[in-house]
Amino acid sequence: MAIAIVGGGLTGLASAVFLVKNGVPSSEIVIFERDNRLGGKVETAVFGERPVDLGPDAFLTRTDDAPGFASQIGIGDRIIRPSVFSASIYANHRLHKVPSGIMLGVPVNFKEFLSSASMISIPGKIRAAADFILPKSQLGDDYTVSDLVGNRFGREVEEMLVEPMLGGINAGSTKDLGIEAVAPMIKSAYKKSQSRSLARNLVAATPKSNSSTSPQVPFGSFANGLSELIEASIRYLDGVTIHVGVDVAEIIHDNLGVRIQTSNGDEHHFDRVIVASPSFTAHQVLQNISPNTKEGLRSIDFASVGVVLLRYRRDLIKGPLTGSGVLVPKSNNFLMTATTYASRKWSHIASDDFEIFKVSVGRYRDRRFVEMSDDEIVETVSRELEMVLKINGSPDLTSIRRWDRALPQFRPYHREMVGSIRRSIEDNHMVAIAGASYDGVGIPSCISSARSAADRTLSWSN
Repeated sequence: MAIAIVGGGLTGLASAVFLVKNGVPSSEIVIFERDNRLGGKVETAVFGERPVDLGPDAFLTRTDDAPGFASQIGIGDRIIRPSVFSASIYANHRLHKVPSGIMLGVPVNFKEFLSSASMISIPGKIRAAADFILPKSQLGDDYTVSDLVGNRFGREVEEMLVEPMLGGINAGSTKDLGIEAVAPMIKSAYKKSQSRSLARNLVAATPKSNSSTSPQVPFGSFANGLSELIEASIRYLDGVTIHVGVDVAEIIHDNLGVRIQTSNGDEHHFDRVIVASPSFTAHQVLQNISPNTKEGLRSIDFASVGVVLLRYRRDLIKGPLTGSGVLVPKSNNFLMTATTYASRKWSHIASDDFEIFKVSVGRYRDRRFVEMSDDEIVETVSRELEMVLKINGSPDLTSIRRWDRALPQFRPYHREMVGSIRRSIEDNHMVAIAGASYDGVGIPSCISSARSAADRTLSWSN
């Protein structure tokens, strides 16, 4: 059975891995990637003689998706953990420790929250405590994060904590993001309980740990960066045909199965296809397969983001570098949205002489950096970073990676829309869709989406 995979990012490569794992001969799999490199948003570069990720730099290990996949491709024993795992928030012109007693920015232990949330004013804390007395929120089947969290805890908690933490994962706004797609555990905890308080409901829904030892940091990576996932996947897929720099123009049903036309005029015939490219390219290649899903696929918005790497001599930094980085709420009107102290977070890139900072720029509806030159971005980010961390001097090494339409924005009822799109596209049991556009951002979500697509594809042949 000949199977094509459109998209050579992590989702596409993982789809191929799961197909091979389940018995499909590697010689029957072909991957098409429009870029000249594989890996999608997973990319590691050498910066100051050290491997630094230009996209995500870690994966969650609370589920076995990423660790299990790493073991499958032979690098499970190479997983490392961050040296430090905590963050600060820059608000009111100074750094504050992320308060304790919160979950994704949402207060759950009010005693701890009230005593440690130094960035929240006294009126803001009083407003947050209204969660205990406000009537039970009556909401529909899906709604924005702001509709629930903002209304129960108030503007300050939403803007200072929830938006930079939960919204930051998607480079989006709590006023736009659907809670079912980005925080289903919060929605589920509130909906299942009769208690009016969201804080109390979240406490009741949180599993109690029986361990007396300190919990393990729930993130992992590799000493040579996350690109190890890509490189190991390619090694595992020995015998798979991989075309890079080849753009798929259209996928067409015909009497022989599925025909793929590439932009260079070539045609290829397959029995099954997995489309693992973003929705904004998938809608073009799937027009013949399912014309009525075009508008749904096009309706998924994306945020463009950028990563700025800066290296400073340690003696120039006067402010404290506590934890792994700093989050920057929108109220600061900074270009940067967050900064990772990369050489503190990861011991394998630490230096006695320098600090490496990985600065994120861009969020949904904030495209200022898109119109700026690289020099302008570096100048602006350096000025902001020097203000936050009290740096007396300039970086001696910089680098910029721009990611156009990088992070999908999941609106309310996103899952229902994707379900409808998926049913329409996959109705003929020949073409499956997978990837972050549909099933969530982050490495575990991409791997899970790939596994599910491979399983569906194989089930159609049984």
